[in-house]
Amino acid sequence: MPLWRLAPIDPSQPFEAYARKLDQAGVDVIATRYNGLIHDYGLLNAISHVPAVRSALLQASEELKKWLR
Repeated sequence: MPLWRLAPIDPSQPFEAYARKLDQAGVDVIATRYNGLIHDYGLLNAISHVPAVRSALLQASEELKKWLR
């Protein structure tokens, strides 16, 4: 199962560089940046209708389904 992080992230964190290093070390990595989302986007029902939130949660659920089969 790959390690993945769905952004948003703190812009000061070297997220993409970390993902590249993991990939170079042979770790399966999925790194996706969803710009404009707040950190707890997946926990807030008030923003569940926002297209980027729905895309991020769909991506996470599809990846989990692949690896749990």
